[in-house]
Amino acid sequence: MNEHKHDWKPGRRVRRHPLAARVSTSARETLIVPILAAGLMAALLALGGAGPATAAFPGANGKVAFESHRDGNAEVYVMNADGSGQTNLSNNAAGDAEPAWSPDGQKLAFASFRDGNYEIYVMNADGSGQTNLSNNAAGDLLPAWSPDGQKLAFTSSRDGNDEIYVMNADGSGPTRLTNNAEFDLTPAWSPDGQKLAFASFRDGNYEIYVMNADGSGQANLSNNAAADFAPAWSPDGQKLAFDSDRDGNLEVYVMNADGSGQANLTNNAAFDMEPDWQPLPDSDGDGIPDARDVEEIQAAVGALPVTAFLPPGGGTRNAIVSILDDVEAKIAAGEIDEAIALLTDLRRHLDGCGTRPDRNDWIIDCSAQVAVRTLVDELIAELST
Repeated sequence: MNEHKHDWKPGRRVRRHPLAARVSTSARETLIVPILAAGLMAALLALGGAGPATAAFPGANGKVAFESHRDGNAEVYVMNADGSGQTNLSNNAAGDAEPAWSPDGQKLAFASFRDGNYEIYVMNADGSGQTNLSNNAAGDLLPAWSPDGQKLAFTSSRDGNDEIYVMNADGSGPTRLTNNAEFDLTPAWSPDGQKLAFASFRDGNYEIYVMNADGSGQANLSNNAAADFAPAWSPDGQKLAFDSDRDGNLEVYVMNADGSGQANLTNNAAFDMEPDWQPLPDSDGDGIPDARDVEEIQAAVGALPVTAFLPPGGGTRNAIVSILDDVEAKIAAGEIDEAIALLTDLRRHLDGCGTRPDRNDWIIDCSAQVAVRTLVDELIAELST
């Protein structure tokens, strides 16, 4: 593996990869190889040299922050979503890596080697105000913002081995959450900020663990003899995607948030890793993605004149609105079959297109009825997937 050593200088490493993690306590920035077959390790090292830079996104239509080596060392860059306006923000002779946007998109946390060891830094979105938050002689890496932007979780070796810490967004109150003789690293916040998933070597191999945000309730979720790492929460907090080599090569797996239902998603002979969930738009902020919400149907019904409804128009309009409210409540509660049943029943009152009143048709305007029925059908199809 000596031919790959040049890939592991400060600031150049595979992000969130415990199988090839840097020993942050070592001044030489050497490499950990915990119980790995030589062939797998060689492949991972090759990926570290040639793989794409990691990136972080602040939100819809926001800029892209990423790590680049174009200036001879690792720097944090930012660019517009179309690739234009690429700008070096960190602009330092040492390695700057692992950018992570704050939830409001106003700041970037990152790891920097400018003080002779890795520290967690923060800067404004334009690169100004670069400040050392962790300010410790050991290695501090892999910053992860809490969903409310008030805290940062990170990996630190200040107590002799890599552990998960949390601190306030201004660097105050650093607190050790894990307390284990083996490595705990790569923290990932649940969307509600109540839990942290992470990778731990405490069982003699890497496993996906979860704990409460205060460090209590640490539990092994993956519980497999192979290596499981790089946890990524689904936007609704109900599932975790992760990397696993339990099938002889790296695959992307998914499991429920309690560890049940583990399944291989990629199932490919090549390496598949580093999963990240796509967040779906939620315009009304009710926790239900727009594609699975009733809001578009509600808007369409609300825009119709009273003459579009079976007389007396107020009664049938109110009946539709009431059913849609019930559907939304069922979706929010995860009772999808019940939501589909309610929508199917509503559709029975939208399956004609007559011009004279029909007690079965709650919307008697033909074009309006077809438009609303189409939206109902689309939501039933979406919920059925």
